[in-house]
Amino acid sequence: MAIDSELTSLEKNKTWELCVLPEDRNAIPVKWIFKRNLDAAGKVCRYKARLVCKGFMQREGVDYSETFESVAKFAFITLLIAISPFYKFRSVQLDVITAFLNPDEEEEIHTDS
Repeated sequence: MAIDSELTSLEKNKTWELCVLPEDRNAIPVKWIFKRNLDAAGKVCRYKARLVCKGFMQREGVDYSETFESVAKFAFITLLIAISPFYKFRSVQLDVITAFLNPDEEEEIHTDS
């Protein structure tokens, strides 16, 4: 069920499309990551699955020429929370199931699956 939810989310957000790998391209391997969310009593309340690319297997100059980090630093989030009362900012916590931080890519990225 967790895998189905992840695949449905990927399809709904149009993050990828099935294609034939061009001969001049290398595919990036993928891996399923599984996690159990526990409630306060320690019982499993939800299973999560994420399909991730093994980007560490790429070689600079062959598979990529630039790197990006599109996640927020924890120190920045802590700073925003700390200064929000001073500036009378309203803080809201959200439980986001799927978040896509990256804009549309101009490069083609091929994964094996």
